[in-house]
Amino acid sequence: MLQRLHPFVYFEGIWLKRGKAGEVENISVPVDIRVDETGYRKIPRVAKGAKEDHKSRLNFLKYFKGRSMNGVRLFISDKCPSLVEALGEVYPESKWQKCVLNSRPNCN
Repeated sequence: MLQRLHPFVYFEGIWLKRGKAGEVENISVPVDIRVDETGYRKIPRVAKGAKEDHKSRLNFLKYFKGRSMNGVRLFISDKCPSLVEALGEVYPESKWQKCVLNSRPNCN
């Protein structure tokens, strides 16, 4: 079976509240939205992460690439320095573009 290429990928991080041991904590949930050559979108992975820091982003992207996500030409995301830096390390051949629709000024 041939895998579809997904040359465009949107990254978004959403924050949710989770109850744990009687306390409520905020958790970061990174989401990737892949777009194939025909414009078809799918969300193959949502991952729970404690922070939006460099290490968490790097681990997410390494896992992402290890699942045969090669050939990505363009990543679209907010301008989180930790994400942009991790993208450059894991996908140096790909380009990055800032998403202008949902920009958060207080990203780590």
